[in-house]
Amino acid sequence: YKELLAYQHSIADMFAKLDMGTVFFDFNMTTGVHYHIQTVPVPVKFLSKVAKAIDRQYKFQNKKAGEEVMSEFKKYIGEDDPEYKEFISDKSQNFIQFKIMNTRRKCEIYVSTFDPTKRIDMQFGRSVMAYVLNQPKRVYWNNEVCQETEKQEKKNVELFQVAYNEFDIV
Repeated sequence: YKELLAYQHSIADMFAKLDMGTVFFDFNMTTGVHYHIQTVPVPVKFLSKVAKAIDRQYKFQNKKAGEEVMSEFKKYIGEDDPEYKEFISDKSQNFIQFKIMNTRRKCEIYVSTFDPTKRIDMQFGRSVMAYVLNQPKRVYWNNEVCQETEKQEKKNVELFQVAYNEFDIV
C-alpha cells in the first residue's frame, strides 16, 4: 500500500508541475480477474467538477438499473483517514473509488460499494472523467477516438518517460 501511494504521489507531483490535478480511480472486486488503477491528469480549473460528476453518474447508474446497484459515495479527506484505511483493508469489500489529488498533494477520496451480483457499468470511472473533461466520445476505451497507432503510442510513452524521470521513485 505504501509503495502504491508513493507511485501515486510521484505521478501527481509530475502533473502538479504542469498545473494539473490528478484523479485516480479503480474498482476493487472480490471476483475480479485483474486489478488496475486508472490515472487522469485534470486541469486545476476542472477539479471542482469531479465530485459533482461522481454524484451525477451514481444517480444515473442506479436510475438506469431501476434499483440501487451502487451505494451513495462516501467522502474521506486524505489517505490517512483511519476509517478509510480500515474500509479498504477489508478484503470482502467490492467498491469503486476516486482519489482527487490537487497540486499540493491534498486529496479527497470518494468510495461506493456495490453488489457484485448486480450489473454495474465497468466504464463508470471513464464516464465520470469524460463528463468532467467534456469528452463524451472517450467513455469507452475501444472507441475510435481513443485509439492510437503503435507509432503514436510509442511517442506518448517516450514523452511520459521524459516528463516522469525526475519524479520516478525507483
